[in-house]
Amino acid sequence: MWAPLWGGRSLGRNLESVEGTKISLYCATGRLRVTLVRMESTTESAFESAQIRVKQLKKTPSPGELLELYALFKQGTLGDAQGKRPGMLDVRGRAKFDAWSAKKGMSSEAAHQAYVRLVGELENKYA
Repeated sequence: MWAPLWGGRSLGRNLESVEGTKISLYCATGRLRVTLVRMESTTESAFESAQIRVKQLKKTPSPGELLELYALFKQGTLGDAQGKRPGMLDVRGRAKFDAWSAKKGMSSEAAHQAYVRLVGELENKYA
């Protein structure tokens, strides 16, 4: 997402420079210069922060909690489960696939929010 917008009009023809997450634009009259900065959504940054915090837990969560984390992470990053369900002999892979499949239809943002909420609960439980 880029902010701010100037009257909903495209200023692309007046592009001055692009530097990573910053775009500088100018008005044809030269009286106005606008710098746009790419803003990350709050959910995205909270999700990234939760990924770091979960690795810093003092105790390993239970297998059920780990499966829930895995499923929410996969759903949030890749969407609905893809590929074939692992065979009977791959118990671990099958459990992970089933947990991910259970999240089918959940939006990426909802999965991110659920992941952040679960990490918060685990921090309270295992801190």
